[in-house]
Amino acid sequence: MCQKVIITLLLCVTGLLQKTAAQQAWRILPGKSIGLTYLGQPADSLAKILGNADGGDAAMGKAWAVYYNKDAHKHIRDSSRFLAVYLTRDEPVGMRVRQIRVNTPSFRANNDVKVGVSLAKIRANFPNLLRAPAFTRIR
Repeated sequence: MCQKVIITLLLCVTGLLQKTAAQQAWRILPGKSIGLTYLGQPADSLAKILGNADGGDAAMGKAWAVYYNKDAHKHIRDSSRFLAVYLTRDEPVGMRVRQIRVNTPSFRANNDVKVGVSLAKIRANFPNLLRAPAFTRIR
């Protein structure tokens, strides 16, 4: 009887841990992380988690790494859905994550803010939000 209870508890805890890990993989923590990618993360740690980037560009100590939505066979399923990571050189560590961008609603904050929600909902959940500077074309 006691063994059955322990096994049942272990299965429940394992299920909870798997669910929590899956939820964390899609969670946005504003100013900190998106999924398993976090600001300040070393590039080698990022590569261990996400593998090699599917695309990107690098020059003069800066780089973009782009990861696309893939199927079980690691083929790109949907190139319109991506995670993009901006990295800069930080000696002596090497490259570190400085910016993370996603364009898929699968990633969401605890308050259900995600790609596609209205600006009003975003402002309601983040009242201290500031507009980023924008470049305009000078004629």
